[in-house]
Amino acid sequence: MLPANDADADATAMSLLQAIEDHLGSIYTWPVSIINYLFVDTPTPSVVEELTAFFAGNGVPQTLSYRLYRACNPPATNEFLRQLFYTRYSLWHTSDTFRHLTSYYDVRIKKRTSQRSILLSPPSRRQ
Repeated sequence: MLPANDADADATAMSLLQAIEDHLGSIYTWPVSIINYLFVDTPTPSVVEELTAFFAGNGVPQTLSYRLYRACNPPATNEFLRQLFYTRYSLWHTSDTFRHLTSYYDVRIKKRTSQRSILLSPPSRRQ
């Protein structure tokens, strides 16, 4: 269901952003590239790959993250991009190989990482 007007759309985007900030912390602590992908950049497969890695890697539910992307960047409603978004999330949760080879910005350790590097790091460095 689409918002009735621009004010409703803004309110929807803000409530979705707040819900994601509950998972990840303030948007002001996220990488600038993620913010640009959400609000500025034209949606492309590579943008979707970066966003899904960021959101899935940090444990944000799939539907919530896609709803935010769609609310903040209307061209993201393209059916191909929606399917790619959901497919990449599915791969993240079902393929150990995919998850271990995909790098993303981890908000807990505040740097770009992959599941593989977390698993291989010494226990004293794991958080």
